[in-house]
Amino acid sequence: MSTYDEFVHFHARRTAAAEVAVRAGRDTKRAGAALLASRYGILDPLWIPSGWVYANGHPNPNHIDGVQCADRHHRLPEIPHYGQIATAVTDLCTDGNSALKLRSMGIIVEDKSLKRISAVIRGCVYALTLFHLWSGDDVRRLRFKTLKRKSGPVFVQQDKWRHHSVYRPYWPAAWEMHSDGTRHADCLSYLHALCMEYRRRSGHDHNGYQVWLAVQSLLDEECSQPVDVAI
Repeated sequence: MSTYDEFVHFHARRTAAAEVAVRAGRDTKRAGAALLASRYGILDPLWIPSGWVYANGHPNPNHIDGVQCADRHHRLPEIPHYGQIATAVTDLCTDGNSALKLRSMGIIVEDKSLKRISAVIRGCVYALTLFHLWSGDDVRRLRFKTLKRKSGPVFVQQDKWRHHSVYRPYWPAAWEMHSDGTRHADCLSYLHALCMEYRRRSGHDHNGYQVWLAVQSLLDEECSQPVDVAI
């Protein structure tokens, strides 16, 4: 599909057709896979593992979150270009600088900028996850749960997809990254900068940093794949 609007219209039509088929009980498992694929923006329903859709066409909650699990504290107004990342991070943290200064003097106050940084980290994570989902990667590798321990947070990989409603706001960003590879690099660099700022202000890592590491691992694996050369 040559434009984002065509991409969106295609999935809207397929979603409507699949919903009708599921309600009518026609080939429900296949229709359910098509419905799930369209809700995630996946072009080929065959990318949906068979066990992830029940015979009645409904998604298997053992593999996909329900809507009640959807995180609502995330945002990504835009992906800054590489040269604008430092400024974007500074703008997020402006009113938190006084809190950081007081903390260095031994006075503990809440740094409200941490919540904003965390929300945008999640936005970057969701946009990158959607990009890699559309690329056919196993995005379960890009999801982590944070367990709080006295020694510090522990990050555990989650073997499930998030609910599709989490990713819907990030379709434009993922499309932009697919259309221009430099935008994926910009998003990854922005995520790293945000994670480093979060670490500096909080004293520990955000689980978004684990996602950054996991994406780097995916990219390294892709680069190490042998390339067939026709002779």
